[in-house]
Amino acid sequence: MQIPSPHVVALNLTRRCNLNCAHCYMDAGERLTEAPDELSTAEVCALVDDIAGLSNETMLVLTGGEPLLRKDIEAIVRHGSALGLMMVLGTNGMALTERRVAALQEAGVLGVGISVDSLDPDRHDAFRGLPGAFARTMAGIDACRHAGLALQIHFTITDDTAHELDAMIDFARSCGAVALNVFFLVCTGRGRHVSNISRDGYDRALRHLTRRVHDAEDIMIRAKCAPHFKRMALELDPDWPITMAQGYEAGSCLAGTRYARVTPEGEVTPCPYIELYVGSVRSRSFAEIWRDAPVFAQLRAPQLTGRCGVCEYAGFAAAVARAPSRRPAI
Repeated sequence: MQIPSPHVVALNLTRRCNLNCAHCYMDAGERLTEAPDELSTAEVCALVDDIAGLSNETMLVLTGGEPLLRKDIEAIVRHGSALGLMMVLGTNGMALTERRVAALQEAGVLGVGISVDSLDPDRHDAFRGLPGAFARTMAGIDACRHAGLALQIHFTITDDTAHELDAMIDFARSCGAVALNVFFLVCTGRGRHVSNISRDGYDRALRHLTRRVHDAEDIMIRAKCAPHFKRMALELDPDWPITMAQGYEAGSCLAGTRYARVTPEGEVTPCPYIELYVGSVRSRSFAEIWRDAPVFAQLRAPQLTGRCGVCEYAGFAAAVARAPSRRPAI
């Protein structure tokens, strides 16, 4: 069987961060110096070369921790951009001054994703673990907008923030974002200790989100890590093309099929929320791991058994988020 190249590879470049978010899957936080086991600049660039060898149309998401805490971030971006890769950042936005945005654009960054947990500054700051974080993130969003840098907003739904969905859509639209990515929390890392969302809250929030995705016209709205999205989409509108579409834009899970993650230490996993190490780029090439890892092979040809195997939505289940299935039931 021919193995498709990855559409997206997320590079968690560091566990250092200028925030201490309650839900961080990396358990990232303040570290005064670079961790000795972080991939070096040379190792990251060699990894980028390897990924580009599979396809120069791959999107590389440089994230962390906070990727802007790495002094070599522009050099890494420049290296990947020269190979034709789509280089984007996932950031909390606090370090995005106008000067920094200009430097990133010069290096070849094509877009950024910025996390906003609430439009209530106090709630956002409490979740992020730093007073004043909201104001600094808003300044970073303004810097991107003024520079014309493509922007996506990331919003994580909990019981405390689900009521903000409509306002967050309006906010994303007002700041010129091309997309709003709405995440349902996968409780990994420090997020294991976060009160997630109740069963009823999840159902209400996802049904409302599904309607907003269906009706969206001037901004792309996407449900992330929401395994029941396609079922609800089918119930809402059986003729909606998204119900039969596959891939990233259709809400399908790409973990291990067209997506992978590399940790700061070089370990490869199917996605940031599936903590299964399938190989290290320090001992094997990324291309070899991508091609041969047994976990990836299982994800590419899922065998649903038991109740899942006979479910009328089994065809959808093979394509929706896998990580939530590994967490305790809500």
